[in-house]
Amino acid sequence: MPLKTVRHFPSHATLRQRGLTLIELMVAMLIGLLLALAMVSALMFGEAQRRTTSAGSDTDQSGAYVASVLDTALRNAGSDLMRSAGPLSAQVLGCNPGFAAATSAPTPFNQFLGGNLGNLSVAPVLIESNPTNASPPTDILAVMSGSGAAGGIPRTVLGAAGATLTLPNTIGIAANSRVLIDQPNSSANCSIQTVTAVNAGGTTLTLSAAPASNPSIVLPLGDPSEVQFQLFGVDRATATLASYDLLTNTSRPMASNVVAMQALYGVAGSNGQLAQWVAPTAASGYDPQTLMADQDKLRQIVAVRIALILQSALYEKDATDDNGQKVAVSAGRQLSWFNPVAETNTDLTGIQFIGLSVPQTWTPAADTADEHHRYKVIEFVVPMRNSMIVN
Repeated sequence: MPLKTVRHFPSHATLRQRGLTLIELMVAMLIGLLLALAMVSALMFGEAQRRTTSAGSDTDQSGAYVASVLDTALRNAGSDLMRSAGPLSAQVLGCNPGFAAATSAPTPFNQFLGGNLGNLSVAPVLIESNPTNASPPTDILAVMSGSGAAGGIPRTVLGAAGATLTLPNTIGIAANSRVLIDQPNSSANCSIQTVTAVNAGGTTLTLSAAPASNPSIVLPLGDPSEVQFQLFGVDRATATLASYDLLTNTSRPMASNVVAMQALYGVAGSNGQLAQWVAPTAASGYDPQTLMADQDKLRQIVAVRIALILQSALYEKDATDDNGQKVAVSAGRQLSWFNPVAETNTDLTGIQFIGLSVPQTWTPAADTADEHHRYKVIEFVVPMRNSMIVN
């Protein structure tokens, strides 16, 4: 009987166990790799955008904070120093309290007035134009004021015995408060001192130290925490805006990522209203040395216009332009501030700029770290209410 050939066909389970060919595996891996690369690229792009947006938001917050601090300081400038426009007030403005030298102060304060704070006189506000020759230009502001709650009324000194002074009254003067003592026959012709005691009768007070010469007037300044004799400036190297207390000789950082600060005086006309923006330079007649010797000019300053250049904290890598060339994020981008109306030297309200070619501009230097940051310029005007009251 002939043998029959029996054919065995693979079952469905056997077919399923055959798997994929090498080519199929390679194609699948390639597709997976491309998808992974696309996902990673999308994630990286999204993360970069998130960091840029977050850094921009932080810059906005820093600018808002700095503007708020400077606004508060300048609005209060001259409190107690300018409440009276009479002869007693004239002895206060422009007097020299003998501030300590700034040689040990951090940059840029060690450059203010050439580093000689002993030449600094009492004034509501003084601006020195770019004492460190930084680029972009960055100014230093000196802001002085009492607390305002002390009344700002000078008292004639009726008698002096060492550190004890006799006054018509001591209303508004309390122990541990600060006062300004006029000393006309001293090289530092006024001083800022702390009151250690006020007698029960209310006509004498005791100072922390005896005046260098017989004082003529006492001006109450108020609680030390509210008395402000400060400098504000930017350290270009660290992009930090800081303040320097002239009474305690201490510096305090205020905000980071501030590249520059520039300021102008708002000067009143004959009607007492803001009439022009004036640069704080010798050419305009509003440099610190001229102002400290001219009380009438000091009283004419009714506002301060400030521009801040803020830098993003994020260091960004080169981007690619339309031609495939790598460029930094701020390459060739020019910033401008104090912008006038086109083809004029006035702003939108018609107020003229004096002693300044506007607009001011700055372009981050090529092939430097400056090109790898983004920048914003904020500009604001602060009215000086105490000067406005006098005017």
